[in-house]
Amino acid sequence: MPIINEGEQAREIINRLIQEKRSLPCFCTESVYTTEAIFKGALKFKQKEGIAENLPLIIAFTASYQDRQQLRNYTGLADFCEGMLAVKSDIERLARSDGPFADLDVIIHLDHAQPGADNWIIEAYENLVASVMWDCSHYSIKDNIRLMKDFVSRYRSSFVIEGAVDEIYNYSPGGENLGIIDNITIPDVAEKYFRETGCDLIVANLGTEHRRTEGTVQYHGDVAREISSRIGSRLVLHGTSSIREEELKNLPGDGIVKVNLWGNLEAKPGKKLARTLIQNLEHILPGEEIEQLIEKGYLDERMRDRPYKPSIHYLTEKYRRDEIYLPEAVSTVIEFYSSLYGNPRS
Repeated sequence: MPIINEGEQAREIINRLIQEKRSLPCFCTESVYTTEAIFKGALKFKQKEGIAENLPLIIAFTASYQDRQQLRNYTGLADFCEGMLAVKSDIERLARSDGPFADLDVIIHLDHAQPGADNWIIEAYENLVASVMWDCSHYSIKDNIRLMKDFVSRYRSSFVIEGAVDEIYNYSPGGENLGIIDNITIPDVAEKYFRETGCDLIVANLGTEHRRTEGTVQYHGDVAREISSRIGSRLVLHGTSSIREEELKNLPGDGIVKVNLWGNLEAKPGKKLARTLIQNLEHILPGEEIEQLIEKGYLDERMRDRPYKPSIHYLTEKYRRDEIYLPEAVSTVIEFYSSLYGNPRS
């Protein structure tokens, strides 16, 4: 059962995670390299841990979400439909029953789906996508709850449904938008939202860099624990770059069953690329260009003493993919699986 294409099947996996007191990372992708790294990392974790049964894998992407339009970015054509066709093809190729990743149970998640703009994905790919974050947080909390209730009533059998309890704009009593607000979620509001909408999971503002606009980025585990004491382990966390390793391992105990992330999969390989290019500059640029950079003050004069042997090897996509991006991204996937899925709370 490589691709879980029914909401009820995906819900069974989430409920099993809750019963086992585990969390599961949810990896967003916006390129074929990231998609492949996610699959490779999940399989390596499974093999390292000696897990006999199929390992659940949640792979996700955003569409028209303004903060990051991953479907649009997935190909160089800057087109949502092309991106959807490409990521669908990549996931189906990797998850095929006779392929190397056949013992992964793959849940495809549409993250930050925007009402109206992303309805076409819900309608056209209902038999592929099994999990949706229906993001109504740019409405008032009253309208957010109303819209979520409607979505849950229509699509509960098709998807695991996440709701964003955040209210990111301040509204007047008459519904006028008064500007952005950035408040940690109040447990009473989270409980009311969960009970009234009927959604499976909720995304709360717990102080991470997800949508933070002011103040210190700091994970509020005490708030997560208070909310989960009321609704169970039904929390989804967005934003993990600011979370320390010991905090990451505590997330299952805080009632967070799912952790959505993307930035780590891009930032770590990007930093390694920068370091590697600098360390191998004499193999990348000809001597005259190095000299120009020295004269402009970008490089130290000691660069003149290095032997210049430019090689096409360091300029190829294969080099950037196989020696920089994939190793770093795969190790990141393994790290998050180890901290979350491989670290069930007692």
